[in-house]
Amino acid sequence: MKKQQIKFGLTALSLLVLTACGGGGGSSSSETAAPINPTSSEQPATPAQTTPAETATTQPATPATPTQPAAQPTTPTSPEPSNPVEPTPLSYAYHGKGFQYTDRLRDDDNITPTNVKDISVSSNDFKTIIVDGKTINIVPSLSGINTENIILSTIWQSDRYVGICCGTQTNIKSVKLGFSKDTDTGVIYAFYNGSVTPDSSIPASGSIAYHGDRTAQLFTLNPGNQGPIGQNTSLYKGSVDVIANFDTKKVNGELYSEENMLPLVSLVGDIDASQIAGTATLNFNEEALKNTGIGNDITAPLNGAFFGEKAEEIAGEAHNAKWGVVFAAEQQK
Repeated sequence: MKKQQIKFGLTALSLLVLTACGGGGGSSSSETAAPINPTSSEQPATPAQTTPAETATTQPATPATPTQPAAQPTTPTSPEPSNPVEPTPLSYAYHGKGFQYTDRLRDDDNITPTNVKDISVSSNDFKTIIVDGKTINIVPSLSGINTENIILSTIWQSDRYVGICCGTQTNIKSVKLGFSKDTDTGVIYAFYNGSVTPDSSIPASGSIAYHGDRTAQLFTLNPGNQGPIGQNTSLYKGSVDVIANFDTKKVNGELYSEENMLPLVSLVGDIDASQIAGTATLNFNEEALKNTGIGNDITAPLNGAFFGEKAEEIAGEAHNAKWGVVFAAEQQK
């Protein structure tokens, strides 16, 4: 009986030892799992490394997208070079100035009277002038006119719509002046236009006298009474005498009627390289001022320039809201 109790006790002791060993084994396996957890936590780091790698791969594709807009700026730049295809005012061979007004004889219902307006004139020949991008014919519809150079047999040639100076009876070759009517709008353009002397060829000193026989045309611009004055007579086609003093950089002169030698317009201006700017004063008597509707508005801004290779010619214009004039003259030698 005592042996059986001892045997039972040993058996129970063995079970306790096995149970304790089993608990130790469980504890040992949990310590082994602890290193596994960091390994599994490091595994997300591996995808984290691949993620930047993938992002770096996709980022080159992203700059490829801006390269397309970068190419787009070249699209607007392509029309820009095409703009200079149309000549700019500086690219023309001839230049000048003048004024425009509504034809007093044009009373069509669809024609609206316009105020007098300054104009800049350019062209590449003497057959036309270009004003605000519009080409205007300046060749009268008459036989015997060389349309390439407008070689006129007289000083002035005119038809119903165009009047042009200066012909073979003068030596004014580098500039033309006159007026031309746009029959579509009823607007008349009064102008001078020609080959302006290069600034480098303007005399640095000395004086030059210029003269023109009947090479000036006066206009009345009073609303309702607009047009060339004395178009059918030579009374208001003035002759021109101008002195250009290149020492003082001053211009003085007058336009006068050869029929009675009365002064029509006095000119005073400053020389700036090839250009002239100053004041023109009308010298009409009181009766003429009243008949033309000009009244007391006798002064007007003067614009002009030297023409030819070495300032052999001079031309200009002056106007206000009531009157205007265009003129030209040649160097006296």
